Amino acid sequence: MTAYWGHKIRQEFDKSYPFEDPFYRKNMTIGSYVQSFDTAKARWTSARTEAVRIEGDTAVTDMMIGVRIMGPSAKPLEHEVPLQEKWIKVEGVWYHVLQKIRPGQ
Repeated sequence: MTAYWGHKIRQEFDKSYPFEDPFYRKNMTIGSYVQSFDTAKARWTSARTEAVRIEGDTAVTDMMIGVRIMGPSAKPLEHEVPLQEKWIKVEGVWYHVLQKIRPGQ
């Protein structure tokens, strides 16, 4: 988790891509994955793990994520928001399960 979020914070999306689960990567090329972050109006600034619950080959993490939102004003807005993530173990390796965030979540 630490390495994954370190790459996301440093915008090294080519390095966070291998942490995404193999089922996701089967349908998303590294180029498309990296490009999907190019238009983002927000940047991650920090990540802190609050709790981890592991059941077999599935883990759920409670995180606090620092976010800088680039708005129309000269000064970006900075927030820390809670995030719950899922990780799965495939053939002995833990992978991040990338979930789409829908409006209203």
